[in-house]
Amino acid sequence: MRARRRRGGGDCGVAGSIAWLPALIVAVTACWTPDTTAKDANVSVVSERPEAQSVVDDAGVVHPLATPRRRVVSTLPGITDLFVALGATDHLVGRTRYDLGPEVAHLTSVGGGLDPDLETLTVLEPDLVILWTDTDARSMAARVRDLGMESYSARVDDMASFRLHARQIGRLMGLEAEVD
Repeated sequence: MRARRRRGGGDCGVAGSIAWLPALIVAVTACWTPDTTAKDANVSVVSERPEAQSVVDDAGVVHPLATPRRRVVSTLPGITDLFVALGATDHLVGRTRYDLGPEVAHLTSVGGGLDPDLETLTVLEPDLVILWTDTDARSMAARVRDLGMESYSARVDDMASFRLHARQIGRLMGLEAEVD
């Protein structure tokens, strides 16, 4: 009886027929470079996306990122706590009467979160006033803007919205690395 031979070579068996696979993988991965211009949900390409140069708050107001905000009044206690957690209370110039932590107790109170005192806000000269988004706060945001101050409206109802606003406010403040 004669042994049958395969075409193209000797009898190598299964192990021999895939012996070249590791070498091919090494060769391909050595030559491959990732596509850094790829756009997906987790990739942000600043040079190709004009919206990456700004953030949009819950009232639909576009906030350019050209200049980091350094003097902030937060009327949302959870956002005030974010500044404390980031060690960025030096950026805060005002708080609400509900922000009672020792890290912010020395700051001027602007009153309530939904009805901050506009005169006190004006005296503090903030770069940014962070306001709650609801019907009354939208009119408050307009009054703050009418006084020449930037207002950022945020509705923080759950962890996802908190994370979104934390990232956006971090970007406005130039604190992206600290927030991430």
